[in-house]
Amino acid sequence: MELDVYDLCSDDLRKKLKAPREGSSNVSGESSNATSKEGVVPDKEMHLTGIYNLVAVLTHKGRSANSGHYVAWVKRESANRAVDGGCTPVNIAPIEKSLLEQLTTGKKSYFMRYITDLRRRLICAQEELQKYKTQNPQVRVTSRHMSEDPFRDLWGDAMTTETVFVELCKGINGLDKVVLREVRGSSAEVYLYGGQVTSWKNDHGEELLFVSSKAPFKPPKAIRGGIPICFPQFGSHGLLEQHGFARNRFWSIDPDPPPFPTTSSNKAFVDLVLKHSEEDTRIWPHRYEFRLRVALGPGGDLMLTSRIRNTNTDGKAFTFTFAYHNYFSVSDISEVRIEGLETIDFLDNLQDRQRFTEQGDAITFESEVDKIYVSTPTKIAILDHEKKRTFVLRKDGLPDAVVWNPWDKKAKAIPDLGDDEYKHMLCVEAAAVEKPITLKPGEEWKGRQEISAVPSSYFSGQLDPKKVLQSSS
Repeated sequence: MELDVYDLCSDDLRKKLKAPREGSSNVSGESSNATSKEGVVPDKEMHLTGIYNLVAVLTHKGRSANSGHYVAWVKRESANRAVDGGCTPVNIAPIEKSLLEQLTTGKKSYFMRYITDLRRRLICAQEELQKYKTQNPQVRVTSRHMSEDPFRDLWGDAMTTETVFVELCKGINGLDKVVLREVRGSSAEVYLYGGQVTSWKNDHGEELLFVSSKAPFKPPKAIRGGIPICFPQFGSHGLLEQHGFARNRFWSIDPDPPPFPTTSSNKAFVDLVLKHSEEDTRIWPHRYEFRLRVALGPGGDLMLTSRIRNTNTDGKAFTFTFAYHNYFSVSDISEVRIEGLETIDFLDNLQDRQRFTEQGDAITFESEVDKIYVSTPTKIAILDHEKKRTFVLRKDGLPDAVVWNPWDKKAKAIPDLGDDEYKHMLCVEAAAVEKPITLKPGEEWKGRQEISAVPSSYFSGQLDPKKVLQSSS
């Protein structure tokens, strides 16, 4: 059966179709079925004429494309397979001439959704496939050969897609990294050096973490930005180097991780492990296993879970402090405020860790800040006025929260931080600092954080911080 849709086209499209129709020696539409020896329609036969070999018709009744009822009529009488049309299952019936006339004359409330020649559709699909690959590098796309079921190939778009949830590849300076992707488009990057998250993007491709433009990505120097792991020491209060050594070590992908609570739908995650080495025991004489899971939730939330176990064989306990040193990307530090730490005690690192109580309704920034808030709530909100975005930090097993921004003078003294980059970063860190954690041999500690980024309509003085925290429960 053939169908000429010329009379159904717009005036502009008719003008485009007129020349090839008049120049065609076979206006009956047979030329659209001509094939080469390889079974592919030659380019010269690909000129649109508006005449098609009718294979299938998909009609729709409803107020919008994603509601209502789809019905498919197929050329093959033997077709009997129902296909999901996006809302209700598609009903299948053979094409009848009387029905076709009703559809094309507009006497029914259906409208024609899809009419095409199968071979033409397959060729067009290859062009779409290549375009799709270019625009969506995070998705693995594979072609299907034409099957014996024309209905399946026609509505299958001649392609299938498979999201690559976890990918090991090379990053800056050839360092190994793991890329996590969720089907909606969010992503995260984790470098094995430092076990460090260096990128977290939402489903619009917007970067949510700050990484310094001067970060060298050259061991043994730590990476400035992302989410460094501070272990077994936070800060410089101890015998070890600043923030300990975990962020300066090469981690391994854990081949046999312990069970982690997770949902079956969560496929974008990686398990890393760091174990004691001879180098470590020279500066910190303990045996340990540090297991880290980094995961992306279905909604794009970023989750980090740490498990640290004492594996000493000499019966000795060890003590450590810890932090997820989160660097959030913000529009302008002067337009940011933190909610959830009101009336909380803090240790001020700029005043020899003296203890004070937060007096303001919210934390805002006008100068350098370096504070350790103790015994904090499990949820904290970071509101970015200009970007109208709110970060919600949830934490478990991490009673403290560190807030840091170096401001202009100190930023200029930090070699791997741009002079003005302090304006676009804010560290709010889930931590266990005030009261160090002690583990006996065989004991394990777990600390978890989850970060989400949600749109907010924050304007100064108009937001109740409790509502933000409650709505993100």
